[in-house]
Amino acid sequence: MGLFSFMFTDKAKYRAGDTIKTVQLAADNDSQVTLPLKNWTVLYFYPKDNTPGCTTQAKGFTSLMKEYEKAKIKVFGISTDTVESHLKFKKKHSIKITLLSDPKGSVAKDFGVKVMLGMCSRDAVILDPSGKVNKIHRGVSPKASPADILEYITDLQDNQ
Repeated sequence: MGLFSFMFTDKAKYRAGDTIKTVQLAADNDSQVTLPLKNWTVLYFYPKDNTPGCTTQAKGFTSLMKEYEKAKIKVFGISTDTVESHLKFKKKHSIKITLLSDPKGSVAKDFGVKVMLGMCSRDAVILDPSGKVNKIHRGVSPKASPADILEYITDLQDNQ
């Protein structure tokens, strides 16, 4: 085992097919979001507010919000940044997605999202309406993931 391999050991609490237990995170609107919800939910984990890739991804989800809402899919961006940082990020870039703060990265780690140097890897978790993990996408593209995830879930909905 190499010196740093311990940082990459998969200690995920949840995998595809698992039902998640109730978890609460602070939202950018001074509320708490309790997961799971009773609809399709996207949890996209990202490294840091106001960085180029994270801004691209958040703007991509924002531009598709009407389509997500029409399909009754909730979208939440999650990072280790504070609620205050999220508020500034949203205001600066006109982001409409609800951003959640996971300051210790504990929820991220529950889904096997890597947290290094206080930043999450860029992964997306899809929860179905029963609270089960449908799929975990690792290393998603900041540019393509908003549309790809929407297409993936709407295809599932169409085949139900």
